[in-house]
Amino acid sequence: MFASIESRKMDHIIRYWDTFYAGRRGNPEPTSFARFIERRFPDHTTLVDVGCGDGRDTLWFASRGWSGIGLDASNATLVECARRGETFGERCRFVRSEIGRDSIDAALRGHAIDLRKTLVYARFLLHAITDAEEHWFLEDVSSLVARGARLCVEARTVEDASLPKVEAPHYRRFIEARTLEERCRSLDMEVEFMQCGKGLAPYKSEDPAVVRMICRGSGNV
Repeated sequence: MFASIESRKMDHIIRYWDTFYAGRRGNPEPTSFARFIERRFPDHTTLVDVGCGDGRDTLWFASRGWSGIGLDASNATLVECARRGETFGERCRFVRSEIGRDSIDAALRGHAIDLRKTLVYARFLLHAITDAEEHWFLEDVSSLVARGARLCVEARTVEDASLPKVEAPHYRRFIEARTLEERCRSLDMEVEFMQCGKGLAPYKSEDPAVVRMICRGSGNV
């Protein structure tokens, strides 16, 4: 019964994003989180953008010489992303992938990447998925992190719940930063960086309260 209810909730969320992205042109500018991450990891070469949305950060990293792999469950956005990504050839790919139904490993099959130079990037993903999906996602990512990848997260926190929003109301599950940190540590992902607050992710007239977190494998440096 729980699995059936969870599945219907996930399908409802996907339909919302299909409607949201239908007919929209992607934003050509990167997010502030993308610029922050690029500065922090100048020697990395591959970005796996989970929940890539309109692909703005995947495409920007590709324009900077990285290999960008964008994963999303919304068919509506992937069509436009793929069109825009043609400029970068094999360096930029977009794959349909659903958290809890498709593993990230499966989505990456056939792509030759060095995990030690790979970032699993999840900007504004966690607060847009269910708690069960977050568990599945973190367990999935932990296997990549154990092999050398890093996890980079930016998400709305509980402090953002009461702040004004630009977009129409839709599913949001505001994140408790310390709980997220504990979940990552329980999966042998060491939190090497965490920052919470406002002023990090401005969006139109919004200044949301977010957490930024970067994790590596407990045996990696």
